[in-house]
Amino acid sequence: MTSAASVQPFTNWRRSVRNVVANWASFVIGVMINLVLSPFIIHSLGDGAYGAWVLLSSLVGYLGLLDLGTRGAVTRYVATYHAAHRHEDAGRIASTALVLFGGLGLLAIAASVLLALLVNHAFQVPAELAEVARIAVVLGGVNVAVSLVSGVFGGIVVGMQRFDTLNAVNIVLALAQAVAIVLVLHAGGGLVGLALVQLGVSVLRGGASAWLSYRVYPELAVRASSWSRLHLREISSFGISSSVLLAAASVINYANTLVIGAFLPVEMITFFAIASTMTDHVRAVIAGISQTLTPMVGALEGQRRGAEVAEVCLQGARFATLAVLPIVLTLELRGASFIRL
Repeated sequence: MTSAASVQPFTNWRRSVRNVVANWASFVIGVMINLVLSPFIIHSLGDGAYGAWVLLSSLVGYLGLLDLGTRGAVTRYVATYHAAHRHEDAGRIASTALVLFGGLGLLAIAASVLLALLVNHAFQVPAELAEVARIAVVLGGVNVAVSLVSGVFGGIVVGMQRFDTLNAVNIVLALAQAVAIVLVLHAGGGLVGLALVQLGVSVLRGGASAWLSYRVYPELAVRASSWSRLHLREISSFGISSSVLLAAASVINYANTLVIGAFLPVEMITFFAIASTMTDHVRAVIAGISQTLTPMVGALEGQRRGAEVAEVCLQGARFATLAVLPIVLTLELRGASFIRL
């Protein structure tokens, strides 16, 4: 007779393949939308306004460092505590993260106001875009705050290894966002209109993530009053290394744009952004695999099967290498053709 222990690894890998496919499906649809939408946005805004938009997005993107690895901690500990049937501890982790993100969200809004006051002095933003640039930065800060708070519920869904449902929501919202962007730009909404569309989609994503979290983990109780210092320390201990990695990734992703914006006209960012987007797509392919490992490892630890963790990580790395290698070679050989397109 086949034991439960021998069946479990197969079930995990089958679920992981489904999750990776869901991540990649969301990525591919996102790329297709971007290929169609990007030329429309560039031509609607012009090189100067689009360059300013990329610059402002890069500035606001640094506020994402306020995550401090908290969402990853929620994913990891929810997966671990759910597997160990410690639902009260899972609820306290999520509640503590919610309170923490609430405070960090207010900090993000305050930081965006400060950035809005400085952006036109630190970078070569055209005079006609000065006012809308300030408004767009503040709206971007509010967007970060909403994303931080809703990230708690997204972390719960990921911790339950339900990438399929979460990506289904993301695909629907991506399509809705694309339609909204076309309508807003066609109506002359400009940078402020783009920022409002992003904020609206973030609010919808947050609401959907909260609903999904209660559906996939009904035993979980998330209340602001349930936070605790003990679980805050637990989140912080996990988040330190994650936040360092996130900070390094943010420097890699955004520093070049800031340097160009500081020393050259902002329209020059547009040409850099086209090539940079291609490398972002390669990272997304790897992320589609690596994101599935955190909840799987957490669940294995909750089931006291820590000896299998190394093998899971090794197999994930092999799979990621095989998946990304042909894409990298294609970009090396035909990257210039994609840029011309």
